Amino acid sequence: MSALLPKLQGAQDIARDTARQLAIRDLQAGMAGYYSLNGRWPASWTNASGDCNTLRDKLINESNLMSSLPKEPNENNVNSFNGLTWEGQYLFFVLDKNRTHWAGLLLVAKTETPWKSNYVCGYGVQNNEECKITDVTTGNAVPCRSVVLTGWTEGYYTWDGTCYYNNADQLRYISTY
Repeated sequence: MSALLPKLQGAQDIARDTARQLAIRDLQAGMAGYYSLNGRWPASWTNASGDCNTLRDKLINESNLMSSLPKEPNENNVNSFNGLTWEGQYLFFVLDKNRTHWAGLLLVAKTETPWKSNYVCGYGVQNNEECKITDVTTGNAVPCRSVVLTGWTEGYYTWDGTCYYNNADQLRYISTY
């Protein structure tokens, strides 16, 4: 029985990460629909980033683009990105795109497994102090093609799309628009 526990835990981690990927895709579709209808992202000058629950009024009540907001499968999962930290939430950021202010969208989920991750925090940041993307068209906003565990301290991205990490806290799933 004890031999099955690690395999079961790994399967649960993958299932939660799959749910996170689907949630990010649903949020992106809702936000893109809002953008198509209104010509802007569902954010304001005082709320250009944060946890996705702050978008409830605009995506559900105001525009009926979503019937509900997806929930993080692990309410204790701490998601940190671009200097913001929320527990049990997905994060969104309205960013620059192609040198146009507030034209891009970034959605972020903290993942548990490298197989379901497409971004490694620490790219270009010493000692994994912070995950940071300021423009969705820059090199550090490019999703990884594969994610590999390494012994180095800093996560990084290579020319072939491989991202390296040394700590599961560095793993994320991102979506840009």
